[in-house]
This record gives sequence, C-alpha cells and structure tokens, in this order.
Amino acid sequence: MRYPAGMLPRCLWTLGFLVALVPACRETSGPDVPATSSAPSASAPSFEREAPAPAASAPAPPPAPSATATALTEADDPPEEPAEEPEAPLPDIEVRNVGMHIGGEENTSAQKRPIRAEVQKHYDAMKRCWAMAEEPPDKATFGVDMRIDGEGGAAKITNPRSGLKGDGVKDCMVAAFEGVVFPRQPGGVARMVSFSVEFQKK
Repeated sequence: MRYPAGMLPRCLWTLGFLVALVPACRETSGPDVPATSSAPSASAPSFEREAPAPAASAPAPPPAPSATATALTEADDPPEEPAEEPEAPLPDIEVRNVGMHIGGEENTSAQKRPIRAEVQKHYDAMKRCWAMAEEPPDKATFGVDMRIDGEGGAAKITNPRSGLKGDGVKDCMVAAFEGVVFPRQPGGVARMVSFSVEFQKK
C-alpha cells in the first residue's frame, strides 16, 4: 500500500508523540491504590492515651500534742525534791568521855577502848544536841546506860541523865547514842555499860 507523499513522515511524527505521551500520563495519574473501607479494621490495634500519674503529695505535718497529752507527760515527771538546807556549823564545844563502867568485868583500858572508839564517831551529833539546850553552861555532863548484844549492833539505851535543860535535848542525846553500831562483843556475850560524856566550851 502506498501512502501519498508527505503523509508517512506526518504519521511517524504522530506515532512518536503518542509513545512519548503514554509515560507522562502514567506519572500524573499516580499509582493504583486499592480502595479501602473507611471503617476501622477489627485487627488494627487501638491506642488509648494513658492518664497521667497523680503527683506525689507532700507528707502531712505531725499533729500538735494535745493539752491532755501534755498534762499527762507533766504528771508523769517526778516532783522535784526540795533542796536540803545546809546544816548549821558545829558549836565551838569539846566533847570527851569522863566515865565508863562495864558490868561484871575488870574495866581495863583494853576492854573500854573499843566501846569508846565507836561512841566517839557520834560526838558531832552530840554537839548539835548541846546547841539545843537553854542557856547551856560552860560545862555539863550527860550519861546513859547501854545494853550491847553479844552480836553487836545498836545498843538499847536506858536511864538518861543530864545537866542540860531544854525541850528535845534529852531525846536528841538518846538518839545519838542509839546511832552507835557496836561490833561483836568478846565471846559473843552481852555487856551492860554505863557511859558519860562531858561538854565544855573551848
């Protein structure tokens, strides 16, 4: 089949134009995307937004002690003991043993010495008793009888006699003698002792 002159080149040009046009159309149309349903798929995971964790609150201050608790605490405290008053200075007086007789014995110095030594430890207490007397004389005596058990200890005081006057002086002196603690007596035998002291101002 023969084509008229000039027609063949025109057809070739048209064909080349169409061939060049096809790729351009593909690029503008975009890739084929399969149609999907607008409803969410059952298998698609769901993402829920987690609620923020509550902020840590500051610890509450400890409760103030109530008046009842304070009162109980104060009540539990032991009461303060009153301060002891200092003792008055000892009077300027001398005390010495002027008489001792041990019943039923030879009354040697060796027999008397242990008894005198124990009574001497309480001479300061006797000085305070002398200070209680009414217008105490420059010189005065006080005597008692003491029964000392064979095992020793405090003696039983009887027959107090004194040249000191005043309420409480006699009781004070008896208490001073009762405060003497004697050791075990020789042979564990009880002894009856008459004992006298003399007060004299220096």
